[in-house]
Amino acid sequence: CQRVLWRPSNMSQSFHGRDLFAPVLLRYLANEDLISEPTPCDAIIGSDWSAQLSEIIYIDHFGNGVTGLVATSCSELTQLIINDTQLAHTRVFAEQEVGQAFWYKNSMGLLEIAMNQAPANVKLGFEVGTPVFILTKKA
Repeated sequence: CQRVLWRPSNMSQSFHGRDLFAPVLLRYLANEDLISEPTPCDAIIGSDWSAQLSEIIYIDHFGNGVTGLVATSCSELTQLIINDTQLAHTRVFAEQEVGQAFWYKNSMGLLEIAMNQAPANVKLGFEVGTPVFILTKKA
């Protein structure tokens, strides 16, 4: 792991995406010197965070609940349980009846809980932080 020491001359205190991360990426892609130093990987903030978080981490404006679970860790036979409701996998919303809850792999590669044409968070009573349990079924 490397800690980048290079800083632009006019970096703000709050817009690091614009003022630091984007210029660092451009300098890296252009093979320009970034001035860095080795650092232990476990010293990086967040290095001890779990790659899997079995809870709702975000609710979108449709009421779908994004979990912190990576979709590749589950098969299509996996069932999720949230607030005593067991959910099966569905590839697309149209495969379920209107008002039926399910889980699917979202565009970020995470498991997402949804309902066809209904707000899942209202119907299933979950919020950010609500635990999600994995129940794997055998083929």
